[in-house]
Amino acid sequence: MTSTITRTCTACGGSAAPSRRGLCNRCYQAVPARAARGRAQALTWYHSNKDRARETERARLNSDAASRERKRQRNRESYARHREIRLAKVLARQQAHPEQTVARTARYRALTAKAPGAFTAAEFATRVAEFGGRCAYCLRPYESLAAEHMTPLSWPHGSSNSIENIVPACKRCNSSKGSKNLLLFLHATNGIGVGAAAVG
Repeated sequence: MTSTITRTCTACGGSAAPSRRGLCNRCYQAVPARAARGRAQALTWYHSNKDRARETERARLNSDAASRERKRQRNRESYARHREIRLAKVLARQQAHPEQTVARTARYRALTAKAPGAFTAAEFATRVAEFGGRCAYCLRPYESLAAEHMTPLSWPHGSSNSIENIVPACKRCNSSKGSKNLLLFLHATNGIGVGAAAVG
């Protein structure tokens, strides 16, 4: 046997359906009309009291700005007191999860360059494993490798931050290539890294 739960309407005191926000059907159906009347009354009051409304809004904005400045000041003071601890935590996190740092840095550079695409820390870790933990250009093994964009982010066309455009590179090769064309870079370095794609 099914029992129906009834509640008291918070507006008129009648029986309210459980799914009607504590209102009976009649009061629930009147909600949009009451909201429209409230908006109309607020608009009428604003047009009649524009100077007062603007002054209230300016005071609210000034209060919010002062509150934000106080919060920023507290954050600055807290950072100054615990700077060494925070830096140590950041360094430990970067050393424990270097692939996350690489992905985060590349994402920031891509946003700055307005380049499409993105890759995750897991995708970069897989990419490094495909190259056997070696630099894609000099083929030497390294514990720490950077995300190198084969087509540089600074190029206006054809570049992206997707994993297909990413290879692991040591700091020296990454710095040497810079914004050079991949083929020109390989030619200038006597073809170093030409066979890197086969490493995996």
